[in-house]
Amino acid sequence: MKITTAFFLLLAAANAGAGPAYPLKIASGGQRYLVDQHGAPFYMVGDAPQTIMVQVSTNDLETYLVDRAARGFNTLWVYPVDACDQTGAPNNYYGIPPFDGADFTAEDPTYWALVDYEFSRMAYYGMLVLADPGFVGLTPAGGYMNSYLNSSDATIYAYGNFLGNRYKNFTNIIWSLGGDADPNQPGLYSKLQDLAVAIHSNAPNQLITFEAARYINNGTQDAPLGGYSSMDAALIAFGSIPSWLSLNWDYDVFAYTQLGASNNYWRANALPALMGEDWYEIGHGLTPMQLREEAYWECLFGCNLGRICGNAAIWTMGGPKEGTNLTWQSQLGSPGSVAEEELGRLFQSREFWLLVPDVRNTVMTAGYQSGPNLAVDAKTSDNHTVIAYIPTQNTVTMAMNNISGSVANAWWFNPSNGVPAFIASYYTTGTKTFTPPDTNDWVLVLDDASQNYPPPGVGSVLGMDSLSIRLAGRRMYQLTVSGLPGQTYTFQFTTNVNGPWQTMGVGTANRSGTFSINVSAMPTDTFYRAVRSGD
Repeated sequence: MKITTAFFLLLAAANAGAGPAYPLKIASGGQRYLVDQHGAPFYMVGDAPQTIMVQVSTNDLETYLVDRAARGFNTLWVYPVDACDQTGAPNNYYGIPPFDGADFTAEDPTYWALVDYEFSRMAYYGMLVLADPGFVGLTPAGGYMNSYLNSSDATIYAYGNFLGNRYKNFTNIIWSLGGDADPNQPGLYSKLQDLAVAIHSNAPNQLITFEAARYINNGTQDAPLGGYSSMDAALIAFGSIPSWLSLNWDYDVFAYTQLGASNNYWRANALPALMGEDWYEIGHGLTPMQLREEAYWECLFGCNLGRICGNAAIWTMGGPKEGTNLTWQSQLGSPGSVAEEELGRLFQSREFWLLVPDVRNTVMTAGYQSGPNLAVDAKTSDNHTVIAYIPTQNTVTMAMNNISGSVANAWWFNPSNGVPAFIASYYTTGTKTFTPPDTNDWVLVLDDASQNYPPPGVGSVLGMDSLSIRLAGRRMYQLTVSGLPGQTYTFQFTTNVNGPWQTMGVGTANRSGTFSINVSAMPTDTFYRAVRSGD
């Protein structure tokens, strides 16, 4: 039987869970966030397993996707083709080349059928895919740089036409072009523009972004302010922002993360921004707290779309550039992964799409400090919520009149494990000082009490109250609950094995507890979820 791209699309549609209704689009009215087809705002809780489509087997791909879906990740940055980062490049794990001729020509049908399958599995688990069809690299040895430069415009157009036409009906794809792409490299960006224009002409509903460069001049010099965003690079290369560029990919080093995010938020005619790449876990020696620092600096100072976290063992997937002596499997529950998981739960439990960075410190009026001790905050434009990240046990002063309503509920949220703790309710007049419970980093959340929000990190203001499901045995699944300590919740355990979601059982658990339901009658590749049905 011939297996076609359409088959994989139908498979993904039949098994899709209750996640976003792809494709995503920019919210109407020039807003700085994405919504799905039902108008629900989408927050990127991302990971960067860049080489997973070429370096590992389809069984390992499944293992990875099960874990990431269970942890609440919804966005992946991947390479469908790769020039140098996987074993046996450019051939994939099964030894199949992407091109039967020169790079970007004579696409091998067997290779691309596997790409179809991999994209469909990501769609099955509800993953948004940021797909780079040819990572450039800082130097000719770092990717497809020379292939772009040496290919004719017609060749690059043809490759873009191939990609756009083949994948135009894959609703979970956003194209992420470039990759360490220096805008000062002569001739390079004209080829990336060829690729973008061709993809867009065939797949006009798919958004496009690109990663520029953190270093320039063949990697010998730091880019200004730690890295170029997509908009920075476009202005250098083209003199203006091209119409095909949908999203602004920020790219920064640890010391500049808050500055880069803020600059991209406040610039004229700013595009919706994500933090696409920063300093990765393990690779730069950051402590767990420093990993959380850069994440919250980014997301509270302007990257309203969310972020992509990275880990040196996960992006390489055991490939030749893996120098950590750690397996990617061992890093699935790393401090950086858990921090990204909990950050996603926190932001999804509040109106993340309305957050405005408090760069002038009109909300946090004192105690914000500077450098590695910098505390940052953002307030929703409707004044319902303030979220503040405090790296050390410094006391901060908050102007309470920035919260709508007469009373504000104050919460601590532990960014390392996602545990919320209620502080107290306060009148929204004058100022109030807050001192974190200990010397670790903490998140302070202030809410308009009349909004009746759940604890930070619990549920969603959008009503999508899905919770983590983690494999506890061959066909035994376990629910890990996010709630208040000592409080009991009731859940339905459901599956979509027969199409619509069906209830398989009901259980209760508290914040630190679990409940398990034996689903031995169900296939192991079925996706499960748990939904809170009442408190």
